Amino acid sequence: MCHALNYIQIDKTIKKAYYLQIRDSIKHAIQQGVLSDMDRLPTEHEICEVFGISDIVVKNAYKLLVQEGLVTRIQGSGTYVSTRKVFRFPLKGFSTLSSFESFNYQSKEKRIILFEETQGDENIHFALEQKEPAPYYIAKYIILVENAEVLLQTLYLPKALYKGLVIDDIMDNNLPKLIERRYGYTMHRVKSGFHPVNLSPSEVLLMNTYKNAAAHRVKTSIYDVKDTLIAYLDTLFLGEYTQFEVVSA
Repeated sequence: MCHALNYIQIDKTIKKAYYLQIRDSIKHAIQQGVLSDMDRLPTEHEICEVFGISDIVVKNAYKLLVQEGLVTRIQGSGTYVSTRKVFRFPLKGFSTLSSFESFNYQSKEKRIILFEETQGDENIHFALEQKEPAPYYIAKYIILVENAEVLLQTLYLPKALYKGLVIDDIMDNNLPKLIERRYGYTMHRVKSGFHPVNLSPSEVLLMNTYKNAAAHRVKTSIYDVKDTLIAYLDTLFLGEYTQFEVVSA
């Protein structure tokens, strides 16, 4: 969101440097809730035009705000308030990645945005290792940690293995519980791929972030004891707000 430029105050009768006054005004607006995470700040030109000051003043103010971790500057997009916490995830196995059972964050929420049965995507047939096109379920959901959109997960399940699956099954169970307790399969082998991406326009809207934001994409294939693929999970971790740690066993 872009706010009216009325939260910045500059007093030209005092000795305090203009860039510090701009920095303090924006900082105060953030602290008071006038500005929120991902709100877009005015451009250097806009501030210069309103207050009759040079662009180097605004550059210096924004530089300080970036150093303090209060704003982020996105090339080609603008300057945004950046107050969302950084969340750290241990890279030590699928169950941790999907169930959040070992995470210490106080508030976690799953928000399902799509559940459907389909069979129309050749790439998904390939990912599910289907010899012939067959129906599969898609469940797409946001994971919020402390009210922040941190993960976007898309789960693909072969319909033949999950007969009678309904949206409440996805809502009420983490993935290991759904696979092992609800349907009786054993997660035996996991294969994952990890690479950086830029979010698509629809993903940007779902993750409440800025255009072309960076993310970590983890594609996970889960196999049972017979080495049958029983689930495929595509997870997007919002890059600016997530870090990964190697945790020893």
